[in-house]
Amino acid sequence: MSSPQDLKTAPKPMASVAVKAPEKPAGTSPNAFGRPGTSPGTTSVVASTPVVSKTPVAQVTTPSPAVAVTAAAGGVPHLARCNLMGAELSGASMPGAKFTGSELRGTQLNRADLTGADFAGANAQQSSMVGANLERANLERCVLRYADLREARMKQANVAGADFWRATLINTDIRHAVGLEQARLDGADLSETNLGGAQIAGGTLRFTTLRGASCVEANLSRANLEGADGHRADFSDAVLSGAVLEKAKLGEASMLRVKLDGARLRGAHLVQVKLQSAQADGADFESADLTDANLSEASLQRARFTGANLRGANLTMANMTGAFLEGANLWRSNLRGAIVKDAILRDAKLTRAQLTDVDLSGSKLEGADLRRADLAKADLSGTDLWRANLADANLAGAKLAGSSIRGALNIRDANLAGTDLVEISLEGAELQGVNLRGANLTGANLENADLTGADLRDCTLTNARLKGANLRKTDLTGANLENTDLRHVLNLKEARIRSVRFVNANLAGVQLQSADLSGSDLSGVALRRSSLELCNFTGAKLVDADLSGSNVQGTVLVDADLTGANLRDVVHFTDADLRGSRLTRVDMSGANLSQVKNLTEAHDLSGIVLRGADLRGARLSSARLSGADLAGADLHEADLENSNLEKANLSDADMWNAKLAGANLGSANLTGADLKQANLRNSDLTGAIVANVNFTGADTSGVKGIAAS
Repeated sequence: MSSPQDLKTAPKPMASVAVKAPEKPAGTSPNAFGRPGTSPGTTSVVASTPVVSKTPVAQVTTPSPAVAVTAAAGGVPHLARCNLMGAELSGASMPGAKFTGSELRGTQLNRADLTGADFAGANAQQSSMVGANLERANLERCVLRYADLREARMKQANVAGADFWRATLINTDIRHAVGLEQARLDGADLSETNLGGAQIAGGTLRFTTLRGASCVEANLSRANLEGADGHRADFSDAVLSGAVLEKAKLGEASMLRVKLDGARLRGAHLVQVKLQSAQADGADFESADLTDANLSEASLQRARFTGANLRGANLTMANMTGAFLEGANLWRSNLRGAIVKDAILRDAKLTRAQLTDVDLSGSKLEGADLRRADLAKADLSGTDLWRANLADANLAGAKLAGSSIRGALNIRDANLAGTDLVEISLEGAELQGVNLRGANLTGANLENADLTGADLRDCTLTNARLKGANLRKTDLTGANLENTDLRHVLNLKEARIRSVRFVNANLAGVQLQSADLSGSDLSGVALRRSSLELCNFTGAKLVDADLSGSNVQGTVLVDADLTGANLRDVVHFTDADLRGSRLTRVDMSGANLSQVKNLTEAHDLSGIVLRGADLRGARLSSARLSGADLAGADLHEADLENSNLEKANLSDADMWNAKLAGANLGSANLTGADLKQANLRNSDLTGAIVANVNFTGADTSGVKGIAAS
C-alpha cells in the first residue's frame, strides 16, 4: 500500500482519489461512507482490478483505474469528478456528499441516504437508486438516463436540467422537486407516481409513462406530453393549458375540471376518459379517439374535433359553441341540453345521437347523418341541413325557423311533431312518412317536396307554398290551410283531410282522388277543375266554394253544406252522394246529375241553380227546389213527384215524360218548357207562367190553377 506522502504528491486526475478521515481513537474513525474504519488517518486504494473494502454494512467496489476517496472534516464525502462507475454503494449514508461531475454510470445506490447530496453535472446513467433518500439533493444537469429511481424520495430536490430519459420513477416522490419544468422526463416511467401539485409548466414528458399516476392539481401548462401513456392517471384539477398531448394514451384517465385551453390532443387515445367540467376552449382533438368519454358540462368552445371518434360520448350540458366537428363520429353520443351554436358539423355522423334540448342554432350540418337521432325540442334555427340525412329522426318540438333543409338527402319517417317551421325552406325535401303533427309551417316553402304518407294533423300551413308538392296519402286532419295556395300541388290522392280549415285556400286543378275531407271547412275555396273522384266530403263546409268543371264521380257529399257553391259544368256526377247536403243557391248549371245518388235526400235544394243541367232520369221526388233555377235543364224522365218547385225557373226546361204528380209548381216559370207526356196529375200550377209550354200527351188530371201568360 502507498504511503500518505506518495498520495499527496500524486497527480489529481479522476483515477486517483484520497480518503482523509478526522483524527479519532484507533478503530473508531468512520470511513468516507459513514461506516466503521479499521484505522485512523488516510486510506488509499490503488488497484488495477476492483478492490472491495471490508465493511459489515456495504461493499464499496472501486474499479480500475486506481480510485482515491477524500473525506473532508466532519465526514462529508467529497467525490467530485470521481469515477465510481459500477460501484456498489447500496445502503450507504452519505448526506451532503459531493458527486459533482462524477462518473456514476451503473453505480448501485439503493436505499442510500443522499440527503442534500450534490450530483450537479454527474453522469448517473443506468444507476440504481431504488428507495434512496434524495431530499434536498442537487441533481442539476445530472444525467440519469435509464436510471432506476423507484420509490426514491426527492422532496425539494433540484432537478433543473436533469435528464431522466427512460428513467424508472415508479412510486417516486418527486412532486415537490424543484425545477421539474426544466428537467427532461421524456420516456421516463412515472407509473403510480404522485405528482399532485407538481410544477412542470413547459416541461418535456414526451412518451413518458404515467399509468395510474396522480397529477391532481399539477401545473403542466405548455408541457410536451406527446405520446405519453397516462392510462388511468388522475389529472383532476390539473392545468394543461397549451400542453401538447398529441397521440397521448389517456384511456380511462380522470381529468375532472382539468384546464385544457388551447391544448393539442390530435390523435390522442381518450377512450372512457373522464373530462367532466373540463375547460378546453380552443383545444385540438382532431382525429382523437373519445369513445365513451365523459365530457358532460365541459367548456369546449371553438374546440376542434375534426374526424374525431366520439362514439357513445357523454356531452350533456357541454358548451360547444363554435366547435369544429366536421366528419366527427358521434354515433349514439349524448348531447342532451348541450350548446352547439354556430358549430361546424359537416358530414358528421350523429346516427342515434341524443340531441334533446340541444342548441344547434346557426350550425352547419351539411351532409350530416342524423338517422334516428333524437332532436326533440332542439333549437335548429338558422341551421344549414343541405344533404343531411334525417331518416327516422325525432324532431318533435324542435325549432327550425329560418333553417334550410332544402335538398336534405332523406327526412323519411322523421318526427317533426310540434316543431316551429315558420318560413322554413323545405323545397324539394324527401319527407315521406314524416311526422309533422302540430307543426307550425306558416309561410313555409314546401315546393316540390315529397310528403307522401306524412302526418300533418293539426299543423298550421297558412300561406305555405306547396307548388309541385306530393301530398298523396297524407293525413291533414285538423290542419289549418287558410289562404294557402294549393293550385299546383302534385296530388292529394287518398289524403286524409278531416276537419281541415281551408278558408280562402286555392285548390284549383288539384288531384284529390279518394281524399277524405270529411268535416273540413272549405268555405270560399277554389277547387276549379279539380279531380274529386271518390272524395269524402261528409259534413264538410263548402259555402261559396268554387268546384266548377271538377270531376266528382262517386264523391260523397253527405250532410255537406254547399250553400252558394259554384258547381257549374261539373262533370261525372255519376254515383255522387248528396244525401242530407245543403244546396241552397248552388250553381250547378250544365252539370250532369242524371246518375246522382240520393239527390232527393239532399237537405235543401232551395234556390239551387241548375241551368242547363243534365238531370235525365234524376230521382228528385219530394225534393225542396223552391226558387231553384232549372232554366234549360234536361229533366227528361226525371222523377219530381211531390217535389216543391214553387217559384222555380223551369223556362225552356225539357221535362218530356217527367214525373210531376203532386208537385208544387205554384208561381213557377214554365215558359217554353216541354212537358210532353209528363205526368202532372194533382200537381199545383197556381200562379205559374205556362207560356208556350208543350203539354202534348201530358196527364193534367187534377191539376190546379193552370194559367196562361
